[in-house]
Amino acid sequence: MKLCYVTDSFAFFTPLTLEEQWGDDWNDKPYQHNAGEPYEDDTSPLLIIGYRGAYYLPEESYRTPLSVKMLNQRMYPWLSTGCGFKGQNLYAGASPEDFIRFIEETGGDIFLKTKKPLGN
Repeated sequence: MKLCYVTDSFAFFTPLTLEEQWGDDWNDKPYQHNAGEPYEDDTSPLLIIGYRGAYYLPEESYRTPLSVKMLNQRMYPWLSTGCGFKGQNLYAGASPEDFIRFIEETGGDIFLKTKKPLGN
């Protein structure tokens, strides 16, 4: 699973490669006004992890319009503790474990969201 999209305090992880994973208008700029959540089906279910903390999203950190495609090519981080490239940054492709570690080490909180009950 790899980080492929972040919005509204939720991080989305895909089992596909970042090149294979897609969503509505992921090549349009600015992504925050155009892009939809990642596409998902039974063969490639998404993992969604909620988070809370003092983080900058790309549209808050950079003056240039960005697309999800650009972010998933690791040209810019999905989350940052500082504006621009200052502070600690988290890029597309991070594993769920790396994401959780980043959030916890930078003072944030993690929340898991599942579509199906855990366990049995």
